[in-house]
Amino acid sequence: MPVGRLNENDFDDIVVRAGGSRLVRDHARETRPNADYAIGGAIVELKLVEEEGFDKTERQRKLAKLFREGQSDRPTIVLDPDRLSSDQQRRYYNIMSTPLKTHVKKAATQLEATAKRTGGQPSRVLLLVNNGYSALNADDFARIALKCVRNDTTKIDALITAGTYYYSDKFDMFMSFPFDLHPVNVDRPFTSFAALRRAWNAFAEGFMIALIQPDDQRVRDRLPVVDLSFEIEGVRLVKPTRKIGHDPSLWQKQRPRENSLGTERCPPAAVTFPQLTRADWEQCKSAMPSERFFRDTFEAWLQFSQAEEQRHEREAKNPHQPFVRVRTAFSEFDAWCERESRARSARALCQFSAEVFTSAAKTLVGQARERTATSIVPPAYVLVRTEEIGQDVANDMGQVLLVREKGAGDPQVTEVASNLRAFFPYSLRIGAAYAVKHGLAHLMYIRDRTYAWE
Repeated sequence: MPVGRLNENDFDDIVVRAGGSRLVRDHARETRPNADYAIGGAIVELKLVEEEGFDKTERQRKLAKLFREGQSDRPTIVLDPDRLSSDQQRRYYNIMSTPLKTHVKKAATQLEATAKRTGGQPSRVLLLVNNGYSALNADDFARIALKCVRNDTTKIDALITAGTYYYSDKFDMFMSFPFDLHPVNVDRPFTSFAALRRAWNAFAEGFMIALIQPDDQRVRDRLPVVDLSFEIEGVRLVKPTRKIGHDPSLWQKQRPRENSLGTERCPPAAVTFPQLTRADWEQCKSAMPSERFFRDTFEAWLQFSQAEEQRHEREAKNPHQPFVRVRTAFSEFDAWCERESRARSARALCQFSAEVFTSAAKTLVGQARERTATSIVPPAYVLVRTEEIGQDVANDMGQVLLVREKGAGDPQVTEVASNLRAFFPYSLRIGAAYAVKHGLAHLMYIRDRTYAWE
């Protein structure tokens, strides 16, 4: 459900309810810088931050350059400042602060000019409202705004950060209305803040009630905050929206996620090739003597098989589809041809080996277990780790590891595939392909939901 944005008329009413008044009715006719309100010996300038910070291409490029430092091989990068060093965090907040800096500098000029004209020593207050910069949550918005005020001006005595933050899973909706005071010059306190916050809280209550009223006249053009993402040079950068609760009342495990991939089906998880013993090769050669596929000798056949695998690894370079040699018995292939009324051929043999692989992989996926601290683990297994990122499964990443336990010692872990752009079911199928490839009978998984939509 869309909701309305805040406007200056809303704040006119809030200030009047708190005992203040508007200083200038029509800014369009003013030739001098002016603040908006007077209340309790203070002057207040209102600034509504409407710009979405990720809409600017140049800002996207700066963020991409910053976050790819140290993780340039990842196809999906989470724009989480907590994962940055202190120096990188400073650069991040500088990049994100540009829309706020403009408002702060202009407000400082207006407040200073108004203070000089009115005389005395009024407290100069900036009321900065997040009215559309969804890339910043309430805490980050306040942090960046306060930094801009302290670094860029000495003409603001107090900062108030406010906004409406709207989240939804398409069933439940969640809104918060923060309204926080940040003193800058303690010698000029803003004594009317408590009255202004009470008026704000009353407004917030009325705002929520109006949402369900049929005669609400507010233009509703604001949708819930969603993941913000963009791609640069094939890398997807994602700013996940905040989590809205770990115990949803309707959804059993987690809130439903989007799928911008356009399909629920997983792509093929392997390139298969029949693996024959000498006896099976001899039977195939005897039953299909005209097929060049089997070469002239068993040794030549083995070399051909190895060359095909090397060619796949050299040309495809695709960890999403490992080359898997599938143990294929001639007797089982012969029985399959009878059941399916198929003529024996190299093509039919390859199709049969693909079905053998599919059956084995499905069994592994069906028996896969989550790897936890208390899990009883087999001596050797494939471990699939999936990072679930944000609201869209297209963001997710997978990793496949071969694990061999060593009793009480550290296990031997070999990474066979990493940085897979694959959501959980797809990652699990890729893991099953590697299990078949390496002859392992167990598949386990870890789902990292640090940035998942919950």
